[in-house]
Amino acid sequence: MNMPYYRLTALSLLLITGICACAQTPEPLVFRLMPSDTITEDVVEPISPLLLVANANVPQTIQPIRRPLYDTLDLSYKELRTIEFKYCAHNWVAKIDLSHNRIRKFGQRFGKVSTDSLIVSYNRISTFKKSGLFNRLVYLDASNNRIEDLPTYWNDMSRLTYLDLSYNQIKRLPIHFKVGKLQVLNLESNDLTDLPHDMRYCAYLEVLSLRSNKLRTVPRCIGKMEGLKVLDLSDNSISRLPSWIYRMQNLTEIDLSGNLLEPEEIERLRSRLPGCRVIG
Repeated sequence: MNMPYYRLTALSLLLITGICACAQTPEPLVFRLMPSDTITEDVVEPISPLLLVANANVPQTIQPIRRPLYDTLDLSYKELRTIEFKYCAHNWVAKIDLSHNRIRKFGQRFGKVSTDSLIVSYNRISTFKKSGLFNRLVYLDASNNRIEDLPTYWNDMSRLTYLDLSYNQIKRLPIHFKVGKLQVLNLESNDLTDLPHDMRYCAYLEVLSLRSNKLRTVPRCIGKMEGLKVLDLSDNSISRLPSWIYRMQNLTEIDLSGNLLEPEEIERLRSRLPGCRVIG
């Protein structure tokens, strides 16, 4: 039986908030403030009780209820243009989802909110303002935006392991781009013609996607990425493979489809890297 809609007074809302903060429940609830005083209850996967408040009447303003800890702050599909996190200045949030909004500038109003995972995909972001928030991230999805350049201070993201910048307008990465612990980097569908030489210091990188860019040659720094296992170079304009690529014995998969390579060169790579799945 589906959960009915309730019309509650402000006092009732406070009572429910207190119950959720204290009680243990096997099926945690997410509360969303709707127009007037209507509240909808949605059952979500069992983690711990969640509280989420987004004012549908004023979509440009977020007013989260003060709590010491949030598991997930889901503010996707809210027509948001700006973000103000001064309300939870000292809170830790495991995951913040701001996808599918209308945000143009990002990072300047996060105060001291801390999170491991940040999703800002499908917005209109072109600029990242400096924020201590980035230094604490482990997972960042900024795909499907309007990003052209990355700030140099992103090199200080010492905890970041997953970065998705696909479907943007990036022409070049910072010269000293070397995010230390990065394991997965998705740069699909941008305007890159090369990668900075310092990316050879991304010692932990295992998955790199450069699909659908403007590459004419394979970036030289890739040859120094000894931990790389999956490499996607498909749908570029690469006409020749460098000699060092035949020595990348740690590769388990490489996609070269949609380039200008001769079939003989693809077969040569298959014979030289027998433990690698070569797509082409």
